[in-house]
Amino acid sequence: MAALRDRFGPSPPVGEPTTMPDPSLWVTAIGPNPARVFALVHQAINRPAAETLATMRSVPFQLARGWPQSFEGLRAAFADAGATVEVRYS
Repeated sequence: MAALRDRFGPSPPVGEPTTMPDPSLWVTAIGPNPARVFALVHQAINRPAAETLATMRSVPFQLARGWPQSFEGLRAAFADAGATVEVRYS
């Protein structure tokens, strides 16, 4: 270790470990069936219709956060409705 320290200098300080945020499911395009997508978004976010419409106007938007396998049902439903979704890890 001493030889490595002499050759390369001291090791950088080790910081506190950080946790990564949970992955999130994003709607990136509404597609050809906005009424079906509205119903899915409304059910997923459990907000009043006006808030759901406002959310849908701000594409892309985050729909859910959590474990990616928990998104599979939503992903399939949105795909059936013609919307485009993606899982983001940051």
